[in-house]
Amino acid sequence: MSESEIDFITGPAPDPARAAITAAVGRYLEALAAQDMDALAAFYHPDAELIDPIGSPPVRGAAAIRAFYLRTRPAAVTEVTRVGEITVHGDHAAFQFRVVVEDSSGATITALVTEIMSFDSERRIRFMLAVPEISVDRT
Repeated sequence: MSESEIDFITGPAPDPARAAITAAVGRYLEALAAQDMDALAAFYHPDAELIDPIGSPPVRGAAAIRAFYLRTRPAAVTEVTRVGEITVHGDHAAFQFRVVVEDSSGATITALVTEIMSFDSERRIRFMLAVPEISVDRT
């Protein structure tokens, strides 16, 4: 059996960049679940760009991204669960997660969010695009 046939069957050797990006995404989701807006903002490169949700104007720079997270903080996050695997290609990642929040009126908001991120060599987020699908239960 050739080396390429073995790689096809067993997969390539583990990629350290993939492991670092996967770990960074895990920490990002933990900070989101803990509503630690300062930690979320700290994941971003000083010149990063965030588009959340898709179609909205970009938020650029560390200070603006921190303000975005503080402004959009929900009343209570009750669940953050990654859905499926994290797809990594080079310095880019795509993943989905479900977030459930209760707003100040008591409504339960559930979002299935797909995020696409690009990272720098220090695994800070250079770019983030969020594509949410949101449902609201006001009962």
